[in-house]
Amino acid sequence: MTRYRVIEGSYRDTSDDVAGRWYLADAEGDAIDKRGRGYASRAEALDKLVERLSMQPAPADLVGAAEIAARSGMAEATVHSWRRRHSDFPAPVVILAGGPVWDWRVVDAWRATLREGRPRKG
Repeated sequence: MTRYRVIEGSYRDTSDDVAGRWYLADAEGDAIDKRGRGYASRAEALDKLVERLSMQPAPADLVGAAEIAARSGMAEATVHSWRRRHSDFPAPVVILAGGPVWDWRVVDAWRATLREGRPRKG
């Protein structure tokens, strides 16, 4: 059985039974999402459910300079050079004692614009 569902207002005889409103239902907790209001559409309720269940960005998308270098096929020194030379290099999500951490998706999108502007050396 699925733990979470999005349901249309169907809690008879309660203040949560509003026609045309959508709610997040949790089979293992509260029957209904009491932390928020009903949502205007099923799509909006699904978005909120995904947001609640997701970590943004996903841990696999968090990278340091070494991971950026490995995923880019570059030396780590190149990543540090990008940071110094390009004012539009993405800002880190957080800076930890071990160094800055970026969202890989943002860095990868930035890399794509860098490649578009310059021909690849062959």
